[in-house]
Amino acid sequence: MIYYFLFLKIFDYTQIVSQNKREIMMEMYSYTGKLEIVLLDGLQYQACMLGFDVATIFYRIAEHITRINSSDDCLCIVIFNEILVIEFKLKMAKPQSCDTFVALPPSTADGCIIFGKNSDRPDEEVQEVEYYPSKEHQPGSKVMCTYIEIDQVPKTNDVILSKPAWMWGAEMGANQHGVCIGNEAVWTKLNSDDDLTERLLGMDIVRKWLCQFGCIFGMRDMAKILRDEKNEICRLGGGGLSLSTGSQISVIPTGASPSPPLHWFTATPNPNVSIYKPFIFCPDVDLGDLTVSPKFGADDPLIMQPRFSKTVDRRHALYKGHENFVKLLNTENSMGLMISQNLKELEDKCVEDMMEILQNFDENSCKKVSQIFKHMCNIELNFYKIG
Repeated sequence: MIYYFLFLKIFDYTQIVSQNKREIMMEMYSYTGKLEIVLLDGLQYQACMLGFDVATIFYRIAEHITRINSSDDCLCIVIFNEILVIEFKLKMAKPQSCDTFVALPPSTADGCIIFGKNSDRPDEEVQEVEYYPSKEHQPGSKVMCTYIEIDQVPKTNDVILSKPAWMWGAEMGANQHGVCIGNEAVWTKLNSDDDLTERLLGMDIVRKWLCQFGCIFGMRDMAKILRDEKNEICRLGGGGLSLSTGSQISVIPTGASPSPPLHWFTATPNPNVSIYKPFIFCPDVDLGDLTVSPKFGADDPLIMQPRFSKTVDRRHALYKGHENFVKLLNTENSMGLMISQNLKELEDKCVEDMMEILQNFDENSCKKVSQIFKHMCNIELNFYKIG
């Protein structure tokens, strides 16, 4: 149990006539526009502890008082020199969320993947299980989610959903492609003026993805995530912030698949302006030297004493070429944009070729891929030389 004091200045306190604590709270709730915060430092501290801004604190207190049978949680309300002082106590609830588990091979029977989830919801809520068959939709059509309407996709998958009966979205479910998704709570703080704006729920997104995600998660899907700048997964650096200096994607087969693990590396900063190049462990593999930094032997700042008393240029050949390309790209030069487009097409074609090789992988395949990383680096560097 934690105790808080809320200090509010009343501009129209003549409207507050009731001496009942519950009624005062309700009447104050109606006059939040006529309040001003005083004792700012103390109140900001309380706001941080609650995880809300000050306006939201009052809203939550009023909401809390209306739910209880007595006003015992509101210990004291005093009006003194136009200052309303509210002492109240709130039970800080332990964060709760659902339990989702995934068991992966080789720890599972028959090399399968096992998904399990409990949906932890209010005890009076009913959860239903429904099946929705695949369906084609008219161009430009909409779909009404729990609170808002969004664009409908041309075709939705077969889905089975376990969902709260009152909402459009789902706690968990699966589709015919073997995709399983479960909703999990992410604990955050209300700190924006539009926190109460109606949006998609997390469970709406679960259903949306199951309906739309028609293929097994692949290399391209992971690349899209790693290139996400908006959510700072791909970091751009500057201002003391970190930079995504390199990126890796590894595709690990399961079960009795004859395909070897396939690894993809950029070896250059910012995956959004880099391409992923494939590597497979096999006999006579040749990585090349375009992504290997120069060696400095006894003159390396790591070895010299005192350590790191000087700096050296560790840029490898591909890094230097990429660096010049990025400078060209930042000027919006047409040549830079053309190179960027060509590199994207190169990566797409390489992904297609590697997937085809893996589907029919045998001993002879090793000869095709033993120098594939080196080959792709050479092509990439040649594009940079054009600029």
